[in-house]
Amino acid sequence: MSGQHHRSCCLRTCAFINRFLKPPDLSSCYDIMTVDHKRQHLPPKSVLKALRENAGLSQEQLAVYLGIAVSTLRRWENEGMEPSMTKKQWQTFCQLVGVSFDALPQSLAVPAEANA
Repeated sequence: MSGQHHRSCCLRTCAFINRFLKPPDLSSCYDIMTVDHKRQHLPPKSVLKALRENAGLSQEQLAVYLGIAVSTLRRWENEGMEPSMTKKQWQTFCQLVGVSFDALPQSLAVPAEANA
């Protein structure tokens, strides 16, 4: 087999592989989803998350102020876990979000719409 013939076969094989055996690029399909469609499929916000966002705080900022791990705050916000904080942490939280402790709902883990 000559070098020219071998090279030609390799090029045809590579072209076949690139065209038919590579998985399709679906990145453009994800752009089709509208922002509203994405929002409809997001889980409802917990009261804790709504209070944090209304105060203009990131998860990282609130976690630092409270002296907790960001992963703990995420668990409280996204997995329906009730916050477990010391009295000092609750005082700091209430001050940061601008809500008195007595004005907080019974549960901060429930969706914000449930407390409306």
